Order: sequence, then C-alpha cells, then structure tokens
Amino acid sequence: MIPENWSVVKQKDIARFINGRAYSYEEFRESGTPIIRIQNLTGTKDFVCSDLQLEEEKYVEKGDLIYAWSATFGPYVWKGPRAIFHYHIWKILCDESRLDKFFFYYKLKHISNRVSNTGTGSIFTHITKKLMEDSLISLPSISEQHSIAKILSDLDSKIELNQNMNKTLEEIGQAIFKHWFIDFEFPNEEGKPYKSSGGKMVYNEEMDKEIPKGWKIGIFSDLVNNIKISLKPGAYLQGRKYIPIELLPMHKIGIENYREYTEAKSSLIAFEEDDILFGAMRPYFHRVNISPFSGITRTTVFVLRPRKREYLCYALFYLSLNSSIDYANAHSTGSTIPYAVWSNSLEVMPTLLPDEEQLSKFNKLVYPLIDKIKKSFFELQSLSEIRDSLLPKLISGKIRVPVETN
Repeated sequence: MIPENWSVVKQKDIARFINGRAYSYEEFRESGTPIIRIQNLTGTKDFVCSDLQLEEEKYVEKGDLIYAWSATFGPYVWKGPRAIFHYHIWKILCDESRLDKFFFYYKLKHISNRVSNTGTGSIFTHITKKLMEDSLISLPSISEQHSIAKILSDLDSKIELNQNMNKTLEEIGQAIFKHWFIDFEFPNEEGKPYKSSGGKMVYNEEMDKEIPKGWKIGIFSDLVNNIKISLKPGAYLQGRKYIPIELLPMHKIGIENYREYTEAKSSLIAFEEDDILFGAMRPYFHRVNISPFSGITRTTVFVLRPRKREYLCYALFYLSLNSSIDYANAHSTGSTIPYAVWSNSLEVMPTLLPDEEQLSKFNKLVYPLIDKIKKSFFELQSLSEIRDSLLPKLISGKIRVPVETN
C-alpha cells in the first residue's frame, strides 16, 4: 500500500549503477588516486592507491552516492577525497529531476537487508546489478523526497555531531594522560608543569627511564581486579531493561560447535557501570571501553574493576595506551586467533604507579569527560532509535511530511 499520488518505477529508470573495477596487486601503489574498497567503507582508513588513468565516470567525488554489493551490503555517501572504486562497489548517478540522492540513500538503506536475502553466491552473498536495476521503488514527488531526506539527514547529522564530540572528548582525555604520565608534566604544588619546572626525577632500571621521585613500579593488577562473577542469569537480569537485538538466521552462522543456552550460560559474566571492558580475542583490534551501564558479557571479555575509584581513569587510559602499542602478552591458544590471557600475563604487566594524590587529581579532572561521553551515548541511542523508527514510515508514505513550496 502506497499513497495514491506516489509512482512506482524500476530503479534503472531513475538511476545508473556504474560498475567499479577489479584491481590486481601489481596495480597498487603507495601514492596516487585512492581506491575505495569494502573495508574502507566499514572502518579501515588505510587506502591502497593507483596511478591508472580511467574514464571520468569511474571516479568518485565527495558527496557521491555509492553502494557496496558484496558481503557487506548497503549505500554510503562518500565523504573522502576524489577516488576510484573497486569492483564490489557501484557508483550511483540519480536522475535529479525525479530522484533525490539522499532520499534514495535512505530508501536503499532500508531495503538492503531484504534484497540481500535474495542474492546469489557461494562463499559470499552477492547482489547482482540486474536485480538492483529491475527492483521496483515507490516515489513521492521530488519536493516530498527533499523533505523526507532532510528530516532523516538532520537526525543523522545530530548523531554524527555527538559521535565527533565524543571522539574529541576522548582525545582530550588521552592528551591529558600523555601530558601527566608520559611527559610527567602534571601540575606541581605551584600549578606549574612538574618535569620542566625542575621536579625531582629518579632513574628506574625496570622501566629504563627516569620517573618522578616517589612514584613506584608495580603490576597492572595493583590497579584493577579481573572480575569473574558466578552468574545466575535469571536472577541477575530481573528488573533490567530489555533491549531487543536482530538475530541472524541459523544458516548464516558459521559456528562448528554450537551449544545450547543451558550449557553456554556458564560462560557469561556480569559487569557494572564504570567497569573497564577489554576483548581478549584479537586484542590488537579491540578498543578499551568503559561501560555506561550494568549488564552481562562473555568470558572472552575481561571485566576489569578498579581497586579504588581514584584508579579508574588512569587504569582506563593506561590499558588503552599499552594495548595499542605492545601486545607481546597476546598469544595463540591452539588456533590462528591471538588470544590475550590475564593470569601471569596482563595482570603482571609492569605498570607505572603514580602517587595516589596525582591519581585522584587525574580522575577528578578526566572523569567529567567520561561522564559526558556516557550521557551522549544514551542520547545517541535514543536518536538512532527515533531515526530507525521513522525511516521505514517516511519512505513508504505511512507518515507524510509537509512539502516546501516556492
């Protein structure tokens, strides 16, 4: 059911889907024109480049609409530099007199999951170009498309603004940590930078560098405990907010040793608000996170609880720093996947221990940043829920919007 004044057309009648190009390793260069690959759309910032000269339609500019059609499905509005694109990506050119690019972006975003379920392929599922071109789409007037796209893009802009603010707050916390505990320029009694103002430094053999007088070298477990709670899921979850999640069909889950919940529940552990969470599997890929709420997780996640409140921010940033630069403690446990261990490994990692006065001051200075990030997290969650609820209703005409007229 669609509004009576909406039209139904094939997507090929209002848009062109332009194929990318398959590149060989011999064509990759360290500099030149960036090549957009699927991983560049899903988080990887490292590009390979090419010095090939291609026809103009094979280039993507900032603001162009593209679509990943293999393995990871979905539309993207490109925000990077002028680039060329891989075979598994289409560039989409819209007939601007009939189709608003951003309305089409949200339409494709909504229908991508449905289209992917009818795709073909063996190892990966592929959406064929013919399938996309022949798919039917319902369209309101171009003016109504503009209005719908503006509502959804305004929500996305607010979400992105909050995400950028959180990133900035995190970077501020990291900068303060480095200034205080790497450069040793924490404020002295007169409020001046400690080291550059002549603060007393002493050489430490274990760290092979000078550290402020009175500071010690300990191990990471001096700061945190690794929490392993004997969990009774039913009792623990009683009264907690239920947040539904989407589930994959069983045929799409490639797990050899599937276990029933009654057997698997023993691998669940509980965490509380402000616990530090760190993934043990492939630790060099994981971020160090601070939990904004209480919940449960798998035993493949370390739940680290500061021994004292004053240790929270220091332990959080200390682990974040070390996980990003040195993970000799990570090792394989009978598979090809590196797996970090706690006992006799992370727990005994040599750790600089400032005096508690400095730890307390650092926590008081930095925790308000973390608290703001946590509050923003819940706002982001709310905005995302509003957007996801409105999107299908707006693009199907179940909710109509005022149309701007000149």
